[in-house]
Amino acid sequence: VKNVDAMAKSIAVAKGKEEKGFAVTADTKITKGKEALKLEDLKAGMNVAVEYKKDGDKLIATSIKAAAPKTSPKAK
Repeated sequence: VKNVDAMAKSIAVAKGKEEKGFAVTADTKITKGKEALKLEDLKAGMNVAVEYKKDGDKLIATSIKAAAPKTSPKAK
């Protein structure tokens, strides 16, 4: 995840040098494992898999599956 805009209900995802923006609707399912998330729960740096459909020139996210960012493990 590169950027989340809760006001515009959109998310920008970067893969390598390519960046895509997706519109998020009320029908978009956002999950992390079995847990349901809200758009506001997504943060820059998270790894996500986005399923989407094209609507004209817009990309509409149908589902977003989030994983924790691959950073150094937290000490317990």
